[in-house]
Amino acid sequence: MSRSGMNNLINRLRGLTNAGTAQYTVGTLTYWDNDDLQDALDRHATWVVEDYLIWKAQNIGGTMRYFTALARYRDLEEAESGTVRWQVRRTTGTAEGTANYTADYINGRVTWSADQGGTTYMLAAAYSYDLYSAAVDVLQHKLAYVDLWYDFSADNQSFSRSQVQKSLTDLIAAYKSLAGSNLPNKYGDMGFGQFVRVDINI
Repeated sequence: MSRSGMNNLINRLRGLTNAGTAQYTVGTLTYWDNDDLQDALDRHATWVVEDYLIWKAQNIGGTMRYFTALARYRDLEEAESGTVRWQVRRTTGTAEGTANYTADYINGRVTWSADQGGTTYMLAAAYSYDLYSAAVDVLQHKLAYVDLWYDFSADNQSFSRSQVQKSLTDLIAAYKSLAGSNLPNKYGDMGFGQFVRVDINI
């Protein structure tokens, strides 16, 4: 049974792959129900533990206000799956209830209705999903299903079924180039600049 907090991710993956709920049958299995797509997503999940949220402070009337904080990850499982899979917590150990903020799980953004004054929060528990890698898995499965299809002509009609294979192959290549877009860059949010020694003479 698919988890409640996965519904939007599953729907997005279904859209990326044009995966119907009863598209084809292999043996006794019919593809793609929500469990099938959740399995594909779970194969490409990143477990996020105690990762600090980064404030995007706003200058309002000359005073810095703290309403919105950003996670380093995106495409996150939603709170409906339970606190094991989504929890915002203060560094003091106090869990922040979902009634106190609005979460943008796609972009990794948490917004409070009241100014938090720069209080330090972290994603105590979360799961981030690589949608494009999951889409590649689904499309490769679909490609295997149509692999033996061939072009043919009948009754003065021509059927170029190999075009389906090419379309799937092209889409797989495109999605492979986008894989990993849910993850922070190699150096996280750390910036690097040139360092010049001024304490020595050459």
